[in-house]
Amino acid sequence: MAFCLALGAVVSPAPKGAAAVPLMPPRPAPRGERASRMLTIYLRSKGDKARDILAIRRVHGALISYPGVDRFAFYVFEGRNGYLLDFPNDSTDLNEGLIARLEEMVGANNLRIEPILLH
Repeated sequence: MAFCLALGAVVSPAPKGAAAVPLMPPRPAPRGERASRMLTIYLRSKGDKARDILAIRRVHGALISYPGVDRFAFYVFEGRNGYLLDFPNDSTDLNEGLIARLEEMVGANNLRIEPILLH
């Protein structure tokens, strides 16, 4: 599949006969504020449910101890199944201290931080 780069976004080609839709760049954050970010934490079951629940609680507690405007979710893998745990009523502040703490808890390869783009 061919991709093209236009206005900083990767888009796939439109189907034949479809009208071209102009792409708009995302709105920048207001001055003095940074854009909100989404943190996804990938967790794999270790086979002991009690320890898995304790690990999720520890990570969740660390996240809510830094209140802010950033969102977070857990992607938990158990056997062949994956579960997305979203927390729409909770938020955090993704700062260097929190990220370092999370890297110690779950490993740097299990964290994914993305900007939340509002158009």
